[in-house]
Amino acid sequence: MKIWEEKADEQQIVGIATSHSFTLFVTEKGQLWARGESFLEMLDQASKETVQVKLPAGQLCRRAWVGKASASPCAFVELEDESTGKKCIYSAGRSEYGLLGQGSVEGTEVKESREFKKLALESEDVQFDSLSVSNSAVMAIDSKGQLWGWGHNESQRLGLPEVAEKGVAKPTELAQLNNLKFKAKKAECSNVHSLVLFEDLKGKDVLYSVGTSGFKHLGVPEDQLGDAEKRKVTPFREIPTFSDRKVADFAAGDRCSLVILQCDGSPAEQLYNHVLPEGKKAQGLLHFYKKGDVWHFIP
Repeated sequence: MKIWEEKADEQQIVGIATSHSFTLFVTEKGQLWARGESFLEMLDQASKETVQVKLPAGQLCRRAWVGKASASPCAFVELEDESTGKKCIYSAGRSEYGLLGQGSVEGTEVKESREFKKLALESEDVQFDSLSVSNSAVMAIDSKGQLWGWGHNESQRLGLPEVAEKGVAKPTELAQLNNLKFKAKKAECSNVHSLVLFEDLKGKDVLYSVGTSGFKHLGVPEDQLGDAEKRKVTPFREIPTFSDRKVADFAAGDRCSLVILQCDGSPAEQLYNHVLPEGKKAQGLLHFYKKGDVWHFIP
């Protein structure tokens, strides 16, 4: 099915963001287009076609991010002022737990916005370089390499000291993580945990997991995580497996983590060394399967 053909004067698409129920297209001329009835209906532009989204006057769209929850169509865009060149993050749609980041009105978080509005930042000097949006939370990195977060702090995936049942309704500095004095380079926020790549005080890259759930996706042996109370006090830690390796990229999934390493030669060298059931040794990426009580492998 074609969803983009000779639209907007044949502009080139320079960015795409897709969620469970809608897709956003950013064009080279700073226009924002969308396809997805539920989201367009939220913006009072209901259509089954791909249509241009209305933006605040004098603003050009440069980037877009979307929330993944099907019940809460929500989007974030980076808009650039045509006259000043200043860039700010705006949000629109529907959300729970403060995901929109537009603050509160009379003590109640903004749960719906039918037009793109600025995030509720206390200072206009804060500029976000990147965002990672999950179903109900956002982790962002500003131009100074500091971390911010808002939305649902479930399992303390934002690194905040307490879980707020109503969520965090506006961008909030993640003080404990920022107190490491490291520079955040990339952040990935998922449903129950987050991953953050820092540059430490010696200029070395270190990968941290954030969250308190006891699943294996935190990347640290259970005996090193500490008990539940200790994890609540310090809900983050370095993942030691990657201390001496160069992380090229990574992603935080639903109770899983994926890390891609940069290395010379074969990616299997010094990484996968196996002792097979019959006592033989093998090196490389092996696929295993279990038949009865015996493990078999396919080299």
